Amino acid sequence: MEECVNFASSVGYRKITLWTQSILAAARHIYQKAGFRLVEEKANRQFGKALLSQTWELDLTESGVGRVAGRDGRT
Repeated sequence: MEECVNFASSVGYRKITLWTQSILAAARHIYQKAGFRLVEEKANRQFGKALLSQTWELDLTESGVGRVAGRDGRT
């Protein structure tokens, strides 16, 4: 996630959008930790199950957003 966000910011992307399913708790945790915000949820039926799809966004134009700190705490 760190590499993805840093690359997108460095080449001038203004926003990153991710799509996932609500049952993928580990993935959602990663998105939240990186600063993504849940912007939409929709019921759907995929993979033979009733699911809740989610769209997450990270606005790279906000002050202080666009670089993810590495393990050593530096950006």
